Amino acid sequence: MGGILFRSFTGREEPAEEPAPAAPEAPAPAPVAPGPAEARSLPAEAAPAPPPEDPAARAAEEAKRRRRLVEPLRAIAPGAPEDGLYLLAVRIDAGAFRLADPPLTPEGLPSAEHVGTGLPFVLLPGGEYVMGASDEETMRYADVARPARPVKVRPFLLARTECTQSAWARGGGSDGCASAFRSAWPKSGREPDLSFRPAAGE
Repeated sequence: MGGILFRSFTGREEPAEEPAPAAPEAPAPAPVAPGPAEARSLPAEAAPAPPPEDPAARAAEEAKRRRRLVEPLRAIAPGAPEDGLYLLAVRIDAGAFRLADPPLTPEGLPSAEHVGTGLPFVLLPGGEYVMGASDEETMRYADVARPARPVKVRPFLLARTECTQSAWARGGGSDGCASAFRSAWPKSGREPDLSFRPAAGE
């Protein structure tokens, strides 16, 4: 084998060792698709923003729903206020009330029955009244009730009778009402009769 000669420290000429051939470079690893764990760590692409809501379209849809709910009641009570009929219609649609039989009181007001308790309700039209105390009134707390001012009340539902203990229980109520009475009862050694027995006529 031919090689370069050099003189060693012994004085003899010896052939120099040839450098070993370089090892071939390893091929680059092929790209690997991310697994489930790696995929979860990758930043997700931002979802496109929803289109802006059209207020006019939303108002039109709400008006359409309002008409659909109110029209059956309008045929029964044409003189009732629109807001009141909508108030009652929404609760009937949700299953909380049903129309009474007959659906009108002798005064011509819409009447409904509460599904949970069976209590009869009437739809009152609302109106305006003067709330507060006038300057001439001297009753207790009159100073904090001044000045008297007109207040407008929207239509509302009002039970035609008081809510009895048995009606409260039928509606899913606990004995919270009875407990409140017992805690407020004078400590005279007497207990009020707050049993859940039916009231007269129930």
